[in-house]
Amino acid sequence: MRKFLLLVITAVAFVACGDDDNVWSDNSGGGNRPVHASKLISRIIASGDTSCEGEVTINFTYDKQNRPETIACEMNRKEEDRVSICKTDIRINHGRSMARCEIKKYRDGHEFPDKSHKVVVLDDSGRAVSGDYTNFDFDGEGKYVRSEGQFELTYDRAGRLSRSSVNHLKSDNGFDALENRMTWRGNNLTEISYRADGTDHTDKAYYSDVLNKANLDLNWLCYAHNRGFANLTGDSENLFFLIGYCGKSSRNLPEMIVSQDSSKDHRCFYTYELDKEGYVSMIRVEKGNDEITYRISYTK
Repeated sequence: MRKFLLLVITAVAFVACGDDDNVWSDNSGGGNRPVHASKLISRIIASGDTSCEGEVTINFTYDKQNRPETIACEMNRKEEDRVSICKTDIRINHGRSMARCEIKKYRDGHEFPDKSHKVVVLDDSGRAVSGDYTNFDFDGEGKYVRSEGQFELTYDRAGRLSRSSVNHLKSDNGFDALENRMTWRGNNLTEISYRADGTDHTDKAYYSDVLNKANLDLNWLCYAHNRGFANLTGDSENLFFLIGYCGKSSRNLPEMIVSQDSSKDHRCFYTYELDKEGYVSMIRVEKGNDEITYRISYTK
């Protein structure tokens, strides 16, 4: 779980290679994240992650069309024998047919010698259908590592993500699932089937009554704690659906996600607090003895 959280917290979005007139539809019945929301997420602060020293802060800014423009993350990351101050700066533009992301990462004030990137191809509906990525980071032993791969995403007739496949050309994260298949019930993604470590798995999500109505998909945080759901878009960062590039998103936020392996079930529980307008202001995640709290702030 800690590995997936670090991948998500230090994640990236997309820098476009062209047009800036991509339009997202309203998400009231499932669909891409809305452009014109009454409130926009400005900051997420995570606390309780035992792989970090203190809090993790993620700040968001938006363009004139209320689309995410920058994401900045700062954390004190525990490594083998030290604590490093890690920062990630992302600039985002939005295009119609092709998108590219370049990420600047810093460790103890020094910029990484290489920039991570992600390139995606979008279909006529603005959905990510294929792409490739290269990522640079330090592992738990302080070694500078590179991972890269290619991926494809497939949608059903209702515009919901139904399959993802990834070819890890070089991977340091130990995740060998090459294909994920998704099952939806109504407006919520309820199951992911995948193969890892030579074993077939099916992870299941059970949803609360809390609506997923923020301008960014808050399931980005919830799914990060489950192996199958954390890899649903073909890479463990789950960046596409955060800002609406994966077709329809789940209408609700989960109450529980169950992962199964040969020995037992692993259950992750979620509770929420809402502000007076019904927007999520806090997410509490409980998995075994671990508990992480996300506090969400919005623009006025």
